[in-house]
Amino acid sequence: MSNEMRKFNGSSGYVAADELMNSVNIAMALQKPLLVKGEPGTGKTMLAEAIAEALDMDIKKEKSKIQLDVHTHTVMSGHAFSTVQEMVHEAAAQGLKILGITEHGPNIPGTCDPIYFRNLHVVPRQMYGVRLLLGAELNILDTKGTLDLDEQ
Repeated sequence: MSNEMRKFNGSSGYVAADELMNSVNIAMALQKPLLVKGEPGTGKTMLAEAIAEALDMDIKKEKSKIQLDVHTHTVMSGHAFSTVQEMVHEAAAQGLKILGITEHGPNIPGTCDPIYFRNLHVVPRQMYGVRLLLGAELNILDTKGTLDLDEQ
């Protein structure tokens, strides 16, 4: 049976809300990726594993096709647990070619000071064979488009 004909209805170890199952099924029907966001520990990886199980897919084989991850955070964000070097090392171990690391702008409580962003120019853009993209997730502060980090 092709993936277009299959439906995700949860799995033996994962009970999904109807809205979530509908989103997964729509993404599969349209053959489009589904962006699942959430804080660490909220079940994003468990969802991917449950979808793979329900569709009789080998998630390790599917993960090996992934060449980049462009939305990650370091310990500097206040809600992640690894340094830049640790993350790039693991990205290389997972076979990634490109790793994007962004930290939240200064208006998010517990995140980096602006000096962090001003010092990104000293971080190598290639480590362990992985191309490194560094950036900021800025916050728009008002209707005029004022950002919480200046261009410096």
